[in-house]
Amino acid sequence: MTRVLPDTPHGPHGRHGPHGPHGPTDPTAGDVMQRIDTSKVTRWDQHGREHTVRVRRSGVQRTISCDTCGWRRGAQFLPWLKAGEHLAEVHQATVDPAGP
Repeated sequence: MTRVLPDTPHGPHGRHGPHGPHGPTDPTAGDVMQRIDTSKVTRWDQHGREHTVRVRRSGVQRTISCDTCGWRRGAQFLPWLKAGEHLAEVHQATVDPAGP
């Protein structure tokens, strides 16, 4: 059975064309968009202040950034360890909210 599309003022495929509203090169079109994940490492200092370093992953590349001071660094290996080291050395934040 052959489906016949009605002709519209925008052509037989409607106003979006044969690829739908997200054309073939639109980054929101299915598997073209790269997956980005974010996690965080949080510690408290001796004054009870919370400090957080976020670990952002895009493909194999990871970027770590501190919410407190704006420090940023690329880290392909062990980003959570490097985040914890930054919190301990720069902010003296060593108390883990998850406990021992």
